[in-house]
Amino acid sequence: MRTLTLQIAALSLFLLALHRNAEACGSYVPEPRVLRLSTHQLPSFDKNVAARSFAVFANAKAPAKLVWQQLVPMSYDLTQIANDMALANPVTLTLLGPSGTRVVSSKKHVFLARTFDFNEAANAIDIGNASGFSIALEGAHPDATWSTLEHVGYRKTNLDTWVTALGASPSQGGSIHLSRVKGTPFETVSLYVKDSVKMVTFLKHGDRNLGRFEGTPIGTFTNKGVTQLVLVDGARVSTAYLGDVRGGFGT
Repeated sequence: MRTLTLQIAALSLFLLALHRNAEACGSYVPEPRVLRLSTHQLPSFDKNVAARSFAVFANAKAPAKLVWQQLVPMSYDLTQIANDMALANPVTLTLLGPSGTRVVSSKKHVFLARTFDFNEAANAIDIGNASGFSIALEGAHPDATWSTLEHVGYRKTNLDTWVTALGASPSQGGSIHLSRVKGTPFETVSLYVKDSVKMVTFLKHGDRNLGRFEGTPIGTFTNKGVTQLVLVDGARVSTAYLGDVRGGFGT
């Protein structure tokens, strides 16, 4: 019980850290943390409860005494869930995705494991039905917006030489995924590298490589004029700065 209480306290302190740092630094406002969403379909005819979604914070060792069960019994979704003690204070999150922008709050802390996207246990916040949303930002950001990538296709031949010159030999028979970042001059080039199970993504501008990242690109978000590319790798989310929409996307 003591271990469980300490873990909840640690999570609560972590969520408050950004707010306290902002106060200590005067007008400086740190970038909000970006969280992956894990959404699971439920057998229901009520559209309001047809899915259950979670904002995933990070992989974490779950307390040994928690009781695990299948999230959606008798289904192909093998996701396991363990309900934890409620947080002392609600966590405020801003959901972004094709469905728009929505600010939500929740105290429901759980652990997830064996999902479609990651296997090891991870801290998560139960946020109800968030179908149509892709990520969550910590805090309230009602003016933030989301943009999906424009899929170009699987161009293996044309990009083989380009990625190989960057030290990323494609896996045997592997495709190279090319997408455009809407509203910018950038493209993403993603592939599985030889002898690796990880997706690697390059940020491309013309024939130039602007950076190499681990993970799969899923879209971009703009918050306070700044646009960032979002990449996911299991429970982990990373971002790449693309530019300030007020000053253009010159590189």
